[in-house]
Amino acid sequence: MITIIAFVIMLSFLVFVHELGHFITAKKVGIVVEEFAIGFPPRAVKLWQDEGKLGLDEQKYIIGRKTDVPKDLEIGSDVYVQTEPRADGQDEVTHIEIVDPDESDGTKSSTRVTYLEKPTEYVLNWIPFGGYVKMLGEEDPTAPGSFASKSKTARLIVLSAGSVMNLIAAVVIFTIMFMTGSPEPIGETFIADIAPNSPAEQVGIQINDIIFQVDDVVVETTSDVANYTQTKRGQEITLKILRNESELQISLVPRVNSPPGEGAMGIAIQTRPIGQRITKYSIGEAFVKATSATVNIAISPFLIPVAIMRKTISAEDARPVGPVGIYDIAGSAIGETVAQGVLYPILLVTALISAALAVTNLLPIPALDGGRIMFIIIEAIRGRRISPEKEGAVHLIGLAFLMVLMVVITIYDVSNPIDVPDWSNMFGIGG
Repeated sequence: MITIIAFVIMLSFLVFVHELGHFITAKKVGIVVEEFAIGFPPRAVKLWQDEGKLGLDEQKYIIGRKTDVPKDLEIGSDVYVQTEPRADGQDEVTHIEIVDPDESDGTKSSTRVTYLEKPTEYVLNWIPFGGYVKMLGEEDPTAPGSFASKSKTARLIVLSAGSVMNLIAAVVIFTIMFMTGSPEPIGETFIADIAPNSPAEQVGIQINDIIFQVDDVVVETTSDVANYTQTKRGQEITLKILRNESELQISLVPRVNSPPGEGAMGIAIQTRPIGQRITKYSIGEAFVKATSATVNIAISPFLIPVAIMRKTISAEDARPVGPVGIYDIAGSAIGETVAQGVLYPILLVTALISAALAVTNLLPIPALDGGRIMFIIIEAIRGRRISPEKEGAVHLIGLAFLMVLMVVITIYDVSNPIDVPDWSNMFGIGG
């Protein structure tokens, strides 16, 4: 049960961050946001609402934070209103009721709405997955304050802001992860091959010797050896070697000029993993690593197809993951975080999902943000908009495609469960 609750909170938080990006930018560019919802309907409770604006003939009023606004209220509606003066000198509408002048009994005088800026309602819905931002007139460019009435640049900013917020969230979460402790592999660097008549052969170095130190440099990776040796060509260095559990010190002089295909010492070295260590980074180092990790995820859709063709990764490793697979991975991370008391698993998975959510939403698939951006780009090229009816039909088809794809991926996740990370190995040392 803890895993399910934590997973729902994690997913809801990431969707909230995404929708918050749309919400903030929509407000900034002057789009009327009618509703900001956490979860999907039915509605559980309205948390609060902003103030709105109502124009009646030539007079404008403030719609109060506690005033109920009829859902079908629009410009041109005939309404009966009640108002109260405010301390700032403005009149606040405290009651709005739509009336039909033809059916009025004369007890309520009606006035026609000439201007309307509905207050944003902040609501909590019963289905605790996701959320949404409902903007005015997403397909009607004639409605003042509507999404469709704004410039191409403004619409592009609003549509891309959700993914930008998820990428920012990923960087922040990755930064916290690297600061609080990230497991990194510990390996031993060994001699895989020795060139004939090389400095290494001449001093008696053998295949499978383990190099654990060069002069004062502790060796953890092959690059530690290679980088240091490059600075010591023509100078004597001392290798500390482990051979059959015995420690040896062997000195040699790396060549200044090496034969083609050979290094300065004439050895081929490799590193094999032997465990993990927990490393904590400063905020600056953590931010740099976090940014790099997020960028790598963001560009992965362009790199994965090439990697599959080059066979550097298998198609199975690059498989898409649906809700079941995501839950399996997140569930294992949550369980390990609870069991071991370390934040790394849950932070890693949360950051990965946040970045993946950003990238997925920008894919040029109808019904996604990327699909809607694609229509704006087409509009810019054509010089005119595609009709809202046609665009809506394409998005509907795209939504149907995504639903079918989700079902297929879910079936595959159930029939062929994804391999979850072995967190215990990551924290076997220092955890």
